[in-house]
Amino acid sequence: MANSVEVIVEEAIWNWVGAYVAANNSELREKFEKWKNGDKTPTFRQLEEFSKKINVPIGYFFLKNPPDEKCNVLEYRTVDSLNIKNPSRNLIDIAFQMEDIQEWMRNYRINDGYGKIEFVGTLNIETPPIKAAEFVRNALSLDKNWYRKIKNRDDAFKKIKIAVSGTGVLVMQSGNIKSNTHQSLDVAEFRAFTLVDEYVPLIFINTNDTKGGMLFSLIHEYVHICVGKNGFYNQNQYKRTQSLAVDPSEQFCNAVTAEILAPIDIFASDWENEKYAEFSAEKQINIIAGNFRCGEVTIARRALDSGFITMADYDRIAENAKQSADSFRAAQKVKHKESIGGPSPHKIKVSQIDLGFLFALENSVKEGKTLYTDALRLIGGNVSGFEKLCKEARGKRQ
Repeated sequence: MANSVEVIVEEAIWNWVGAYVAANNSELREKFEKWKNGDKTPTFRQLEEFSKKINVPIGYFFLKNPPDEKCNVLEYRTVDSLNIKNPSRNLIDIAFQMEDIQEWMRNYRINDGYGKIEFVGTLNIETPPIKAAEFVRNALSLDKNWYRKIKNRDDAFKKIKIAVSGTGVLVMQSGNIKSNTHQSLDVAEFRAFTLVDEYVPLIFINTNDTKGGMLFSLIHEYVHICVGKNGFYNQNQYKRTQSLAVDPSEQFCNAVTAEILAPIDIFASDWENEKYAEFSAEKQINIIAGNFRCGEVTIARRALDSGFITMADYDRIAENAKQSADSFRAAQKVKHKESIGGPSPHKIKVSQIDLGFLFALENSVKEGKTLYTDALRLIGGNVSGFEKLCKEARGKRQ
């Protein structure tokens, strides 16, 4: 039988595959080492199971040389000024999926007579952050005190997401690949990325981040679109020395984002309010972060740059925020695993997909311009699930 046939894999492929075999998975690593060293030869079935566990397409094992997987977005960001040599399979998969979605939507808009989006690439990084923040707020139809009309960080993220989508940008978000909970996106690897395009700019947000982190990332990536430069955002928000390693455009996007979230003049006035005189730095930052509906780390950075707190204060506050975020993510994983409460899968997926894209895809399928197989390739699932998803989305828009 075909499944029992042994498969000869090129040495170059084994060397390349090794980067995707987790070091802490002793069973998988042992199999890999035996196959790579020639001690044993895998059957097709064994190789198929192995490929699924490490998330490498089975077809790659039949190549003579490793595939040339060029993810455009990965060329635009580094970790502490070092290139990402071994991006995870999950990151590669989500990047390719977003590129496919963007390409489909670009063709759709051009064929439908849409023009180029005017603000893309019009902002210069030499512009003072305060002036640049005003430009971005105008593009998003926000006033300087927009956050005062918002209840909390969750609502702040929703408001900014709607504003960003309203300018023609696709906003996609998820914590995994096509609803596959076994393919979780690691927030330590990336928090967000941007694919700039004159017709269909796209922002992807990793929802395994905190709400404060997601809010910062969304605005940060929108500034990237205004600058006209792709962004891969993996900056460690809890590490104050990180900013010394990033390039000028990243520093600019960070500064503009901070100004939009907490305008420096309003922040300084709020900080110096005498009602906080007896408060510790931690308590004051916690309260002010609530006032601005953003994360504590954003406010702590504002306070550090303004000379209101020491570096020791910042490091302590950032470490506490990191521990809180780690605890929150751990609790979310347990909740998901035990399936305790929460919205339905369709409601979750609707929140992850840009509705403009979803409705365009639905219309194209109904008109016979896009096959169901192509639609499902973009968003995953089956025909029934796609129809339920569109129905759920229409209910949300009403």
